[in-house]
Amino acid sequence: MVRVFPFVLWVLPLVFPAAGLVYVGLKLQSGDPVGPYSIALLTGSLVWCLLTIVPLCHPRWRARILRKRLALMAAYTALLIGGVLAELLLTGLDVAFDLPPCHPLSMSWWAFPPQVPPLSSTFVTDPEHGSRYDDPENPNFNSQGFRDRDEFTADSARTASGLRVLLIGDSFAFGSAAVRDGSNTGFADLLETRLNAKQKPQGVVWNTGIPGTGQREQLLHLERWLAVLKPQLVVLSLFSGNDLQDNVRPPGQFYVFADTTWANRYAENGDAGNGDTVRGLTPRDAWLRSQGYGVESQRLLLKFRTVSAAWRVISKMRRRWGATATAEKVQQQLRATGDLLGRISTVCATARVELLVLLIPKVQTLADNEDAAVYDQLRAMLGDLPVTLIDMRPRLTPQDYTPAPDEHWTKAGHRKAAAALAETIRELPEFTPAGSRDP
Repeated sequence: MVRVFPFVLWVLPLVFPAAGLVYVGLKLQSGDPVGPYSIALLTGSLVWCLLTIVPLCHPRWRARILRKRLALMAAYTALLIGGVLAELLLTGLDVAFDLPPCHPLSMSWWAFPPQVPPLSSTFVTDPEHGSRYDDPENPNFNSQGFRDRDEFTADSARTASGLRVLLIGDSFAFGSAAVRDGSNTGFADLLETRLNAKQKPQGVVWNTGIPGTGQREQLLHLERWLAVLKPQLVVLSLFSGNDLQDNVRPPGQFYVFADTTWANRYAENGDAGNGDTVRGLTPRDAWLRSQGYGVESQRLLLKFRTVSAAWRVISKMRRRWGATATAEKVQQQLRATGDLLGRISTVCATARVELLVLLIPKVQTLADNEDAAVYDQLRAMLGDLPVTLIDMRPRLTPQDYTPAPDEHWTKAGHRKAAAALAETIRELPEFTPAGSRDP
């Protein structure tokens, strides 16, 4: 033991820095980008070497360390065994951690990410015309790329002799969670059915809802299709959740992969003083984020759940310390949203089209918390605009939402939204009971 220990004393402290140096070396050899976490790993490895090896080079310090060899060996061994046991325990329990800015998914160190799939050709992100699908074989999508069986053409508009409604919105308008079984029970479908049950001639609801979009992209859809379809009523589906974050990013903000996963093209706002400042991601980094790894250089760290747990604690502390910065970011998002809502309202007023806003809360907003405060600011903002507002918060319960992490409406939530819209539309003085606008 005494003879072996001096060798272990020199070699054991080198395990961590050797792994770090090999990792960074392989990245450099393969041409992968060396990000901030790789640099931090390299710096930590060098500092560890200095702190553990330099004292051994001095005879007096080496003698002192050798006299305490058992205690030092016990510390090294306990650290190693404790880390392995913690990793095995967390993996066995399948504990997943929220790894900002990643999805809530963690992987064990022996799990390797699949190869990056090719970008999908069935999804188009256009900064001029907004996002849409491109799947002509799917009967639930029209040739313009929206989840609607009606074509968005001038001929389609002329044949719709009843009430003509243009719906703009995100995943709630799209019908996420309610249409996955092919039953077409999103509130857009249900609204059209309700309106046509009470009116003759038949009307139409054109649905341009696309998941993951905010009012910046919805304004593009409005400007494009308003002149073609000439609707009598525009319904804006406004979600108090990710719509606000989407409004400080450019349109067409997603990479969509062939396995149907998708990820944001942009990182969080890089400049706290400017809500429009974003940092673009490569397709590979976006894919890694969608799988829970974060950017390329984080993969080694995030393969260890023990590191992920520490990361989560540190992130929570940073969020508490940065509460002021977070509040300022929310205000930036609200200002951008207010500007876009004003522009949407102006477009509708110029075209002499009624604008109805369906204000949708997050499930967390149903409780009285900070999310409710943001929702109240949105509601007050809409109160200053010439729009008809439907506040969905009093009508909903937590049971109207699917479980986390989805948190879209169930079919019950979509039925409530369709009922609220149909009731409000029938009471609008601009429309006759038959559904056509008074001259």
